[in-house]
Amino acid sequence: MAHPQLLSFHVLFLLSALLAVLITDACGLVYLIGLRQRMNGICLRIKHGLIASACAATIGTGLLLVILKPEVMAQSVFWMKMVFVAALCVNGWLIGRKIPLLTSGPFKTLGRRARWTLAFGSMASLMLWIGAAFLGLMI
Repeated sequence: MAHPQLLSFHVLFLLSALLAVLITDACGLVYLIGLRQRMNGICLRIKHGLIASACAATIGTGLLLVILKPEVMAQSVFWMKMVFVAALCVNGWLIGRKIPLLTSGPFKTLGRRARWTLAFGSMASLMLWIGAAFLGLMI
């Protein structure tokens, strides 16, 4: 596959993952403000799986891009982006572990620590996605 086509697929997978994240975050916001009493566990697991799959495809195409153009590994911005991607993976795994908590009842009934953990994970996700995409543009 040619480099421009691979880059197009990379961006397409990134945008599809980001879209799935935004849709999931919108549902989470509805839950957070109390318009939804509990999250649908099956729906959350499907969305989480779609996000993970799109992220894996993005990482895979990114690895192929690096193989085709290894000189990018000499750039510090590349390694900063890799730190953001790794943090996104860890954050996504941690958020995925909270799915049973989200299906247990209204957000207001969750413990203070659980609410802060979910809020921090959501904010971190958004900042990491934006940061990784921005850093990718600089490569």
